[in-house]
Amino acid sequence: MDAWGPDFIILETVGSGQSEVEVADFAHTRLVLCAPGAGDDVQAIKAGILEIADILVVNKADHPMAEQAVRQLEAMLGLRNPFARVTKVVTTVATSGQGVSELVDLLQDAAAHADRSTGRAGPRTRLRRLLADAAAHALRERVLAADAPALEALCDRLVRCELDLDEAAGLALRALADVPGHRPADAPGVRHPPVAVPGT
Repeated sequence: MDAWGPDFIILETVGSGQSEVEVADFAHTRLVLCAPGAGDDVQAIKAGILEIADILVVNKADHPMAEQAVRQLEAMLGLRNPFARVTKVVTTVATSGQGVSELVDLLQDAAAHADRSTGRAGPRTRLRRLLADAAAHALRERVLAADAPALEALCDRLVRCELDLDEAAGLALRALADVPGHRPADAPGVRHPPVAVPGT
């Protein structure tokens, strides 16, 4: 999405659930939209969304329960770690546009200061986390698909409780490097010595 080129990209998730928490790894600024009287505040707590939100928006601010929803959200934010990032609670009325321009200004300001805000990981930290997740996924697929007797031997040793998972994982990485088609491109001047798996 960064390579696509737009200055701003809006990701809309499906609802209050795990995907909302996971999207925090991709989005620089996170906005959580709540509707008064719909139980969204309770749902947000259960899903852990308040922990990743930069801006909380109570839409339908002309609803009789809007003010109560704002107070509830502010009270819940007050229970968080005092060193957590500051999360703003704002109100809007989508049908009339009330509060929308102010919200846009707030989003632009949040985006401009995202990497300097308290408790926010910088862009390289975020990218390194994404890289680690992608590498872990790729490695998992390779381990599952690899036709390597050494990996089978490691599984046998795990069954016999001769290794713990950490030891086996380290040996699996070394064994996988010697499987044809699975060796990463060698860096200049780097050689991979043959790997012997103890006990096989």
